[in-house]
Amino acid sequence: MSNLNIYLPPFTPDYSGCSSALYELGGMIILHDASGCTGNVLGYDEPRWESASTSRALVFCSAYRHLEAVLGQDDKVIDRIVEAANSLKPRFIALVGSPVPMLVGTDYVGMAREIEARTSIDSFGFDTKGLEFYDNGYMKATIALLRRYARKLPTVRRSINLLGLTPIDFGYRGNDRAILSLLEENKIAVNCSFSMNFTLEDIGTAGQAELNVALSEAGVEVALYMMKEFGIPFISTVPYSDGKRFIEDIENAFLGRTAEREVEIYNFDRRFLIIGEQVSSNALRREIEIRSGIQTDVAILFSHRPELLRKGDYSFVQEKDIRNLVNSGMYTDVVADPLIKQLILRDDVAFHENASVAVSSKFHWDEVRTLVGQEMEDFISEMV
Repeated sequence: MSNLNIYLPPFTPDYSGCSSALYELGGMIILHDASGCTGNVLGYDEPRWESASTSRALVFCSAYRHLEAVLGQDDKVIDRIVEAANSLKPRFIALVGSPVPMLVGTDYVGMAREIEARTSIDSFGFDTKGLEFYDNGYMKATIALLRRYARKLPTVRRSINLLGLTPIDFGYRGNDRAILSLLEENKIAVNCSFSMNFTLEDIGTAGQAELNVALSEAGVEVALYMMKEFGIPFISTVPYSDGKRFIEDIENAFLGRTAEREVEIYNFDRRFLIIGEQVSSNALRREIEIRSGIQTDVAILFSHRPELLRKGDYSFVQEKDIRNLVNSGMYTDVVADPLIKQLILRDDVAFHENASVAVSSKFHWDEVRTLVGQEMEDFISEMV
């Protein structure tokens, strides 16, 4: 019961993260469910579906029925997928799991192999269950793409891959384009931008990057895989405001230097708590502390890397934990998704809205801030 949410909705699940990683690549994505999870992905977790008329995405529901589950009639599902694929000719086929098929032990890899044998189209099976967070599904899908399409190539100097760039973490108001423009202005080439503004052909060149930049926890997991398979080092950071510190981090990594410096804490009248995803929250914390000297702690809602935790951080917080933290009297300021404001009962806590699609979905996804530029500069300046 400690995980029970009364005020907050369920956070974005793994099958949505998996679908998001594949969304722009021209493949056929099949949510293996009766229709509820498909509706959840397209209605609440995928902002790009609002412009579906101009999208290359082919997202379908397998229409999994009660008798098919009970009797194990996977052949009927496969027949429907093959018929659709032969008509639409997608770049690839992805079968994405959900809770009901999990209960009957569905063999997604086996189904994908049969689909590929019958269609001659690259096919993937993902054992997502709806019981883990979106970053887990994103990681599974992205690593599967790398295994299939990426190859080791001679390193191209001053080239990077962006990892973990999805609208679940960064919205769809242009953060992807802003980050790419910032890198272009600083003469840093992007081989592949996982998973916005990229193609299957881009994935083929990912192995030539000099550096991987993980923009989220999901990206860190992919970076660790690429470091093992391709020998590409990585950093985890996110640009804020003018992006100066982001570019400095990358330039230092190219030179093999560590960019992190101790930040002096001198303003003891205030204390911040940032609630959200680990990598972006850490980068925002650095901006706040450098500018103001205010101690800032991070409470992580989703998966995390222990080595990225700092003393005073909180991992895997639930609604009950959040309520206790924001009302503990320890913090004068809280930065979080707008839905978290309702958990604050104290009048002496200042709340700063920073929308997250993974938390509030379509309720606030139009309010996700642009990280690079004046909007974010004004937001940080007003806070500190």
